[in-house]
Amino acid sequence: KHLLVQNIGKYFKADIVFFAEYDFDKKIYLPVDEKSEYLSDKYQKSYINYEWIGDEVKDYITPLLGKREIIVPDLDEYLSKFEKSNEFIKLFRESDVKSSYNFPVLYEERIMGYFCIEYTKDVNIFSEEDIMSIRSVCSQAGIALYHSMLYKKAHDEAVLECHIIKELYTEIKTTLQGM
Repeated sequence: KHLLVQNIGKYFKADIVFFAEYDFDKKIYLPVDEKSEYLSDKYQKSYINYEWIGDEVKDYITPLLGKREIIVPDLDEYLSKFEKSNEFIKLFRESDVKSSYNFPVLYEERIMGYFCIEYTKDVNIFSEEDIMSIRSVCSQAGIALYHSMLYKKAHDEAVLECHIIKELYTEIKTTLQGM
């Protein structure tokens, strides 16, 4: 995740890039961690530990939960469609976002998370080629994240099995020594 957000940020000359992982059990996007965020400089607003739950982000998260992209070259124009007191708008205003591109990361039809690429200095309009490139990266990231999840699960199960075998060995050894 760290390499992806760093490379995406540098390649697209973005101000902010982050990846929010999806929790299958809770059916929510998890807070961004320090390895899942790229900031072009120390003055950019960080999204680390931001909670992507509640009514304040419903308008933002709903399309991503529906596995749809949010492509917003001009955020002022996009936000004019929402109520002025919306927390969703407040979040973007605090970050001084001008353009925001959000792409779901899927493995087959399973949500793995989403990438957000933001520009704060100027409005940035992605070409169709840029969008296709990001879609391709998201597709590959979905595969990598899914396989990483499978590996972690297998590793955790193997560690548990080793622990059980060690306990059985100790029990058998103790029993045999008592004979």
